[in-house]
Amino acid sequence: MIKISTTEMEIAIARHFGFRANYIVPNISWGAGLHECDMLVINCKTGVATEIEIKISISDLKADFKKRHGHRSKKIKYLYYAVPLSMLGACKEFLGESTGIITVERVIPDERQPWTTFLRSHLHRRAKKNGDYHWQEHEILNVTRLGCMRIWALKETVVSKHREILQIKNGNSIF
Repeated sequence: MIKISTTEMEIAIARHFGFRANYIVPNISWGAGLHECDMLVINCKTGVATEIEIKISISDLKADFKKRHGHRSKKIKYLYYAVPLSMLGACKEFLGESTGIITVERVIPDERQPWTTFLRSHLHRRAKKNGDYHWQEHEILNVTRLGCMRIWALKETVVSKHREILQIKNGNSIF
């Protein structure tokens, strides 16, 4: 079975929360007055924020507990850990009851066509409320600005990969 990458997890979680109803920004590390967040989800109507920590290995999960901030902030109402389904048992062992858990699994709808995989997310445990902070419009605008900044680096990567594919297709080595 192919391991699920962090980027695939991000996509599955963004779909899980719904990017039409929420502002969803991956990899917040500066500029929002928060600790590092793998994914920040702010509800468009209520201004309530949810932090998602994405872990793809047990060692990654264990290392997370060494962070001083402990994923606590008055600006974050809910905290979830998103993990591959295979890590559910370990997650329950290490995480407190107030932390929500979402799993992601790779699904192959037709075994005769294994390349047709997709990812499915499942809510295993709801996070308990931590405070009642509602983000102000200027804070939300700043977070969306940070998210928009990432688009251009991603587009550069897409163009670069497309060029590599064309070179390989035309028989030219990229190395």
